[in-house]
Amino acid sequence: MRADALQTGDLSLTLRNPTVSDSGTYTCTTRKYGRDLRRTEVYLRVKEPPLWPRVLAGALLLLVVLIVAFGVILYCEHKRLKTVEDEQIQVCGITRFMFLSSVSQHASGVEVYEGVDSVLLPCQVAKDVSSNTTAAVWDRDEFKKPTVHVRLQSGDELKEQNHRYSNRTSMRADALQTGDLSLTLRNPTVSDSGTYTCTTQKYGRDLRRTEVYLRVKEPPLWPRVLAGALLLLVVLIVAFGVILYCEHKRLKTVEAQLVSNPRQTWLRWPFGQR
Repeated sequence: MRADALQTGDLSLTLRNPTVSDSGTYTCTTRKYGRDLRRTEVYLRVKEPPLWPRVLAGALLLLVVLIVAFGVILYCEHKRLKTVEDEQIQVCGITRFMFLSSVSQHASGVEVYEGVDSVLLPCQVAKDVSSNTTAAVWDRDEFKKPTVHVRLQSGDELKEQNHRYSNRTSMRADALQTGDLSLTLRNPTVSDSGTYTCTTQKYGRDLRRTEVYLRVKEPPLWPRVLAGALLLLVVLIVAFGVILYCEHKRLKTVEAQLVSNPRQTWLRWPFGQR
């Protein structure tokens, strides 16, 4: 209590390090020569710290661990599948090269995901070869109508182009002058995967052939699955937090009503310590 408590009338009591067991009704009595003059009752309720912040923090930590573990598992599975795919591509490429080595001088491969704006199929020839060329032809032999793109000295010739490549292919304007006969294929899809042949011709006679194997893959699944799982977990965390917070507010309101009427509280708890 204050040193000048009896002089100032401030008889308040300071209780250090209160614990739950200190909860109860305290009576402040003023006396004069053993006779009670005035009594004031104060109900003290010492509560345990609210549980919901700790529960929410623990749940959040657990969910983060699960998200990270789930992401690691998906990423490892993605890497494993990619390794298998790369091995299959190498085997297919070697087989194809052995089968076509008698007619093809060069072979290469390009790999992209579906959804990219465009992909470049490389084809480079010497400048002196391209300058003597009358046509550069890109085709895909697996189709009945194999022509993908044709460039003449006068410009593009697309009358025989397969309809699936309409408005999707282009070559440099100076392709035959520079020897860069690379083909740009816009909006590639999985069905565009296959072997493309770039052939330089002079008056209908093949001079040089370059094969490019294009593999268009579907976008990896694990980022989308991880994003969906993360979104779901965030929603669950928020919902769980809202429920705990509402329960905390409800209990706090009940406690405030009880504290506002300490005598009624005392009568309701007849076995409480006084």
